Amino acid sequence: MRNIRDSIVAARRQRLQTRGHAQGLTLPEARLLSLVPFSSPPLLICEIKRRSPSRGNIALDMDPLQRVKAYYEGGVRTFSVLTEEEYFGGSLSDLWAVKSAYPEATVLRKDFLLDVEDIEVSYRLGADAVLLIASILEQEKLEELYRQAKRLGLSVLVEVHTREDVEKVRPLCPEWVGINARNLETFRTDLLHPLRVRSWIDWDARVVFESGVHTPEDGCFVGSAGFEGLLVGEAVVRDPARVPKLRAAYVEAYERYCRAPYVRGGSSGVTGTASIPERGPAPVTGDKSAAAVIRGTAPIIDRGTATRQEQGGANHILSDIPFAASTALHKGKSGSVNRSPFWVRLAEAVERKRPLVKVCGITNREDARLAVEAGADLLGFVFAPSPRQVSPALLQEVRDLDVLRVGVVVLSEEGIKERNSLSRVEELKRWIQEGCLDAIQVHGTYDRDLLQKRGLPFYSVWNPASRKDVEALLEAMPSPRFLLDGSKEGKLGGTGVRVADEVLEVCRERGVPLWLAGGLRPESIREIVETWNPELVDVSSGLEAYPGKKDPEKVRRFFKEIQDACTVVGR
Repeated sequence: MRNIRDSIVAARRQRLQTRGHAQGLTLPEARLLSLVPFSSPPLLICEIKRRSPSRGNIALDMDPLQRVKAYYEGGVRTFSVLTEEEYFGGSLSDLWAVKSAYPEATVLRKDFLLDVEDIEVSYRLGADAVLLIASILEQEKLEELYRQAKRLGLSVLVEVHTREDVEKVRPLCPEWVGINARNLETFRTDLLHPLRVRSWIDWDARVVFESGVHTPEDGCFVGSAGFEGLLVGEAVVRDPARVPKLRAAYVEAYERYCRAPYVRGGSSGVTGTASIPERGPAPVTGDKSAAAVIRGTAPIIDRGTATRQEQGGANHILSDIPFAASTALHKGKSGSVNRSPFWVRLAEAVERKRPLVKVCGITNREDARLAVEAGADLLGFVFAPSPRQVSPALLQEVRDLDVLRVGVVVLSEEGIKERNSLSRVEELKRWIQEGCLDAIQVHGTYDRDLLQKRGLPFYSVWNPASRKDVEALLEAMPSPRFLLDGSKEGKLGGTGVRVADEVLEVCRERGVPLWLAGGLRPESIREIVETWNPELVDVSSGLEAYPGKKDPEKVRRFFKEIQDACTVVGR
């Protein structure tokens, strides 16, 4: 497969040889405009670009000043200007025009910068900040460009995507770190990836989530995960009218995150609320990785007194974060309780050697323990009318099990109007706040604002019957994950029907992480794993002795077949 990033870099090196670093422009002898640094979080950055390698032409005839005007009217004061010519249709002229028209704004030059001369050109043409991509620069060159930018007073956003990038950047301890949800080698996007990478950042950094955000739901996910910044490109270039709602969703979620309760060590688990304090120099000790949080061995931060350094990087995930991070409770070695967020736990877990497994339709503690002991990562509890419908009392009975718990519900626009769905959502919110549930699996047609504005972590279930159906679904960009179930007329879930191969093929072509339900059984799961390599499988009736009761032999065989399949495919 062609490495897109390397192709872009090679093309730019060639242009530098023929046209120079200024793209043929005459530079002012000195900088003419005042420097405006990045503002305090939450920071929304909206982008100017005309095309991209993955999406083709986006807005070839775009007037950058008109687009920035729309962003500005939507409340945005920080703009990213793509100046790469061949692949993104940008130019240094765009940079100069935007900064000249909006001198009070912060303008980030986004490009594949390679030399110190790039930093000087950026500075003189009005950039207030520059992007440095760790993966395209040797460590010595990265440090040279970073230090030159800082000498000139520029803000620097250092972009990372891999553990190797983080190790390369660590000696600099940059104040602003961007984590790209897009792999620049393939240009495929995974919205959970920045959560994994952030757990490796162990210095005092403000972290910007880059790429892949299209909807207010996405913005809410990013803000409630505690990212201090969000950079949005294609979505707002195509439709700047999205900016106000997207900005509001991100900012409100981030502010909810800052107010979220915290948990301290000790047997009682004292809770409270606090805003994030100002930056502080105190050192961080102990293992703060997301894996350590999941194990229960990470130190507990008192959010009421911690410095920003103690709250930075991986430590965002120690909070009781709504939407992107519900409250999964886990006992550490000392018996203290840690709260580990839903999406962060999943982001860490997807790097395992087998698919994640959700065992759904749990109706009793015995089956819950059976599934967990067999290796289940998630348990599903059905609250919709069904032979497997459960009462909230069961959630209390299984609270001690080390597993993520998902409430399965059906919501509809009609139910919301009749307030039935509304009362159910409030009930779910209470169970999540009490630590009985970690997330919600939603079937049906519903207003996502209903869940988003209440800060609830959820994912949707979709039943596409054809290639056309799933292509339309992917254009809607449900995120950060969605579950595919088989399509059966008149049924929203529990169809027992496998998802059509043509639907799965589209997901594979697009590089979409596959969460798969419908018709999964011990006798079929091996072939499914070997053929489609799903990230998560969701099984219910295929493991039952009769409706509502799991068969121990089927459960054990199901997990063994998955393990055997993973050996074959090399996971």
